[in-house]
Amino acid sequence: MKYLKLTMNYTNKKFFILFLLFIVPSVLMTFLLSPSAVAKFLYNYLKTDYNGFAEIYAAVLGIDLRLLILGIAGILVLSFVLSITFGAISRHMLTGNFDVSPALIKNRLNYNFATALKVCLSAVVVFEVFSFLEAAFFYMWTLVPNKTVGLVLSVITWAVMIFLQLLVFSVIILWTPNMLHSGFKSAEALTYGIRQINGNVFKTVFALVIPLLPFLVLMIIGTAAEMRLGGLLRVVDSLTYLAVFIYYIALMYGLFFDLTGTERADLKAKKEEKRGFAWDKKRGKKR
Repeated sequence: MKYLKLTMNYTNKKFFILFLLFIVPSVLMTFLLSPSAVAKFLYNYLKTDYNGFAEIYAAVLGIDLRLLILGIAGILVLSFVLSITFGAISRHMLTGNFDVSPALIKNRLNYNFATALKVCLSAVVVFEVFSFLEAAFFYMWTLVPNKTVGLVLSVITWAVMIFLQLLVFSVIILWTPNMLHSGFKSAEALTYGIRQINGNVFKTVFALVIPLLPFLVLMIIGTAAEMRLGGLLRVVDSLTYLAVFIYYIALMYGLFFDLTGTERADLKAKKEEKRGFAWDKKRGKKR
């Protein structure tokens, strides 16, 4: 609950500027991976006959190969934005100064872009692996004679896969800050990050799953309304990516600062501001 509250407070205060930074890559990434594709697959399960694994896998991915170039561009744009955001949030928590001015972009790209691109590609690989596994299980359940039973098993599979993905991203959440700020190479940063997060993995999963639940509901509602409002799932996917990018990065740095015992200047400044306000109020009453 601690990390959930801290991260929600942080993202709420910086949401507008982070929204502007991430809106374009969030839209572009929907052309590479569609978070709502499985919800759509399950919604249409009873009224659709799928012919083999390949068709199910395509449905689970939910992408148009003709527009895949936009998704690939999304990886590059996202890496660019992450380079800026990594630097801005870490500096804010370290010094209390949040700055995304153009003057700092060049330095942040030089220092962060390679790592950001590596992280993006790794995340895509993880999602693709889970999509393949989901499709494999869904195909297996289509072989069950009773389609309703197959649907129930598929829904359970989706829930388990979501949990496992959250578990994976919780285990590796400190990989990026350890590469950028602790001076470790990729393998060393991953190993050290896993040791750091040990004991806090399920707390991190909890901090991730609660904000995700409204978007899962949106996916189901969006799927039901898609026939009447074409393109709605694209909007839902974009909003999901937007929320996940902003929230995960804030949680990542919050955990890093907390578990390394580094004092957060942004929280210190906030406490001092509240203390000063209370003192002024008290003095005003005395007057």
